[in-house]
Amino acid sequence: MVKHSGGLNPGQATYGALAVTMDIKGDIKMHDVLPINQYSVDLQKEIDDAEWLGDFERADSVKIELEHIKHMIDNGELWYPTF
Repeated sequence: MVKHSGGLNPGQATYGALAVTMDIKGDIKMHDVLPINQYSVDLQKEIDDAEWLGDFERADSVKIELEHIKHMIDNGELWYPTF
């Protein structure tokens, strides 16, 4: 299934959940996804920063997201969609 998203340039279409786009020349580009391992590291840093600043509610909220990401990694996911 091919759909055109308003955020893309004319001639670009989005394919599947990974939001891989192909431009007019046929070059494939990744939009709106992050390497999941890096996202996991970023979340852990965010937790550490929140705890350091005493924002334990924020830290607890991010911990829930991190657990979800760890589960995705355990299931073999490589990319995290940000849309």
